[in-house]
Amino acid sequence: MNDCLTDWGLGADKILMIVSDNGSNMIKAIKLLKEMNEDEIDECSDDDEEEQTETEMADENEDLMELPREVRYLRMPCMAHTLQLVIKKAYVQHYDHVLTKARRLVKLLRKSSDAVQKLLTKCGKILITDNSTRWNSTYYMINRLMDVKLCANEVLADMKIDSLTVAEWSKLEEMKNLLQPFATHTDILQTDALSLSYVIPSVLDLECHLQQFNDARSLTNAMRGDLRQRFAPLLEPVSHNFNPLPAAACLLDPNVGTLLLAPHMRPLLDAAKLFITAQVCLYCLEVQFLLNVCRKLI
Repeated sequence: MNDCLTDWGLGADKILMIVSDNGSNMIKAIKLLKEMNEDEIDECSDDDEEEQTETEMADENEDLMELPREVRYLRMPCMAHTLQLVIKKAYVQHYDHVLTKARRLVKLLRKSSDAVQKLLTKCGKILITDNSTRWNSTYYMINRLMDVKLCANEVLADMKIDSLTVAEWSKLEEMKNLLQPFATHTDILQTDALSLSYVIPSVLDLECHLQQFNDARSLTNAMRGDLRQRFAPLLEPVSHNFNPLPAAACLLDPNVGTLLLAPHMRPLLDAAKLFITAQVCLYCLEVQFLLNVCRKLI
């Protein structure tokens, strides 16, 4: 990673945050990269002690400049991947039995060419299987099965195979409604065109969805706790590894910035303001330094 950044001419002053998946090797690599950068900064500081007069103006803004230095090379977990880890609780803790039966029926109906043709004739659709490496695939499997429920039951009856019970179909419907917002936000957040400013609004929207979901309260409470814990570095300024960048991006986006103006969001708003002010001051100091150098050259 360091070699690639060097080849592209990307120094520490150009890198505030690195987004990666949740693999332990990636977490360790980014941690080592951050430590390497901090060591280089310390060495440069020792070598340049005699030139401190050039940066005396920075002393007055030391507190403001402290935050940008601390956030260099901060790691942010991939939003879409992390959301998938949250919804795994639903698969394992609450819907495992009905999911197992649904998967079995889907495989039976997809395995039979006659059943596939009958479904296509009756409703123009075929069933979808889920895959552990494909995000939201379980939701899409359930959603398609619910869409063709009547036709699927007819085909299963022709094949003399028992379908799901009424209670199990109801359970699948409940699961579909629970996972639908997660699928929507995952699809939105994994696009290349989306801004960082939508990260916090997405997390808060999902938290609100879980709070208002009336079914499976024990499950949704557990998912809410897991969601808040995983995204604490983005939502809670008191977190030891707090990352102010998403909050700052949210505040600067006129489409979602008002979200941080709510009274209960005040700590996050203050952290975003501090970060933005520090960045502006740091930029102004760099410009002033360049102007001083230019004056000496002239």
